[in-house]
Amino acid sequence: MASVEGVAIRFAEYEDEENILKIKVHDDDMKNKEFDDLEDALDDAFEEQEELEEEEEEEEGKGGEDDESTFMFVAEIESELIGFAMLSLVDDEGEAGLISDIRVAETWRDKNVYQMMYQHIIDFAKRELEIKHIRTTVHKYPDETITEEICKTVYVAFEGNAKTLRDTLLSVPGIEDLPLSTVVPYQQRHMRQLLHSHAAVGQNILTNGVFFADGASYTLCKENLADLAEEELCMFVDKKKPIKSLSFGSDFDSDRAAVCTIDVNCKDVELIKCHIIKHMQRACKEVDGPVVFLILATDFEDEIKAFCNGIEGLKEEQRYRECNTLSKIVLKSDDE
Repeated sequence: MASVEGVAIRFAEYEDEENILKIKVHDDDMKNKEFDDLEDALDDAFEEQEELEEEEEEEEGKGGEDDESTFMFVAEIESELIGFAMLSLVDDEGEAGLISDIRVAETWRDKNVYQMMYQHIIDFAKRELEIKHIRTTVHKYPDETITEEICKTVYVAFEGNAKTLRDTLLSVPGIEDLPLSTVVPYQQRHMRQLLHSHAAVGQNILTNGVFFADGASYTLCKENLADLAEEELCMFVDKKKPIKSLSFGSDFDSDRAAVCTIDVNCKDVELIKCHIIKHMQRACKEVDGPVVFLILATDFEDEIKAFCNGIEGLKEEQRYRECNTLSKIVLKSDDE
């Protein structure tokens, strides 16, 4: 088992939050962080824990189910926090977990603390959770860890002014040849169509069994689609039968611009362009001033860049470009 002398790993407690936020991470490791705002993520996770504890007290003696979906760990040495990890359950059918954050203090980088935390999470998942694998973009595994690569995710970025783009997005070169009318807002009925056409959806939409939304990966099931529909995401599908595309748009503010992440799950370039236009038009109606679009371009980077560079008022921004390898740690075979 991976271990580092003097370093211990335990569950994170509410009182650890301030020190978790103080962990100074090496710049090269920051690309592995799932969260733009770790403080918000911690607040949500600790709030979930508190609510579950209150429910357990109310249900004491009634044998209620444990619905915990987020597990947080800290690594410490002599009461100093030097590492943090968060494991989230992202599949209500029990298929997968996601290491949504794992960070180690810069001074402890390359000293096997990553591997030790990984081993702790793997052992915990095997012992306590009914999941088959853990998805992750951090590749500092302990020796003999069984892993499989899912895909390389690529996000390209373009910046413009929302006011200008409101006009130019109506006259994009070649827009008259795109099937824009086939891409419509997601409705409840589309969930049934997606689930009932699973084989075709897998061929047309999924990437090695997963789709992407709000920067995270999901397997296709009723619970995941329902949860995403409840979040403040803008969702589009096409009217084709079977459905060939599913996209998600999520917005947040940064110091210099409004940011819109666009995850298009599709293997048809023309449909991808339609989804991008729909999300951009929607975002530009809701914000003013500078806006940045982060677009999932995993399999079609050249085509998407050429298309967006042809839109008047948009400029590619290399500094926002992201590229990660999404892999899964195999805990159980599909037959188990």
